[in-house]
Amino acid sequence: MLDRIRILLISGSYPPIRCGVGDYTAQLATALGRRGDTVVSVVTDAEARCAHHLDRDIQLFPVINGWKFAEVSAILPVITDWRPDVVHMQFGSSRYHLKILPWLMPALLRFRRLTVVQTWHEWPEDPLRILRNLPNALVPGGLVVVKPEIKVATLPWYRRRIGHKYFRFIPNASAIPQICLNSLERAVVHDQFAQGADNLIVFFGFANPRKGIANLFEIIDPRLNSLVLACELEPSNPYHRMLLDRINSEPWRGKVVVTGFLPPEEVGRILAAADAVALPFPDGGGEWSTSTHAAIAQGTFVLVTSHDKQGYDAAENVFYARPGNYEEMREAMRLYAGQRVEPRTTLSCQWDKIADAHMTLYRDILVPARSERNSYAKSCTISL
Repeated sequence: MLDRIRILLISGSYPPIRCGVGDYTAQLATALGRRGDTVVSVVTDAEARCAHHLDRDIQLFPVINGWKFAEVSAILPVITDWRPDVVHMQFGSSRYHLKILPWLMPALLRFRRLTVVQTWHEWPEDPLRILRNLPNALVPGGLVVVKPEIKVATLPWYRRRIGHKYFRFIPNASAIPQICLNSLERAVVHDQFAQGADNLIVFFGFANPRKGIANLFEIIDPRLNSLVLACELEPSNPYHRMLLDRINSEPWRGKVVVTGFLPPEEVGRILAAADAVALPFPDGGGEWSTSTHAAIAQGTFVLVTSHDKQGYDAAENVFYARPGNYEEMREAMRLYAGQRVEPRTTLSCQWDKIADAHMTLYRDILVPARSERNSYAKSCTISL
């Protein structure tokens, strides 16, 4: 029976760095740290030095400056000194970009006979990314994905390369906290952003074409609704400039508030006070969408696009629309905006379940891995 597993997470980003993968890593570290059978640390970017983690028992090593290959000299000593049972590396961080080290790191760790687990928040699609990620695919150990379609979305020869891994699909959850507002508190936040008797409609997240922000202007009626965009829009960005031009033109002038970047707690308050959260992703969302989870957690009505689900789910208070079907989305907003439900589970409970699933994977890997290391140690002793 294994006890007090030492888990070291590696992520290209970590709060306060603005990155979904960093937020996920922080939530996972917190949930793992709540357990009595773990010791948890995180190796991440130097910009996270000012991070304030809710669990002070989690040791943070913000030692990485740019993910250049020379950073090996800063990272490996930390890992060696900390003596982890599992090194779990998160892939999908924007901080990795085209740097070579992240795509060789699992192989370097395995060469040191460490037990390696990887989480792929996205899977490689174009040929360059497929080749760059090939060393990670070949390294033995665990593979966690947050999107269940990976085994059918990747090329057959690539699926064979990852067939030897301990594979797990572990659904995602929100990094935005669950906020409980009474009717008076909700009215105060609502009146801060909505005009008169308008419904308050909210979009939040990163402002890029994949999020479908431009679709909002085809779905929402500005005569009846006020819109909050909880994101940053920079005039120097062509896509953002197009959105700002639309916002400052009739009939939208004066009906849209762009908040800029907000702390997670403040985003949660706005979501909890909203009449609807609109997430019209052009390619559809799924279980991996932390934005959908965050909105559902507040009990607010959510409109989201999906290829897998269709129609209104009364328990979740979510309408799943077909991507690009604006008429369907307009009708859903008319019928369901303003409806609220009591959330079925708390976010901490969801993250505890995610931590449980990770612990099962770690234990499944560690038992044979420790046997392998013991055999290796015995062979070394004999050879001496």
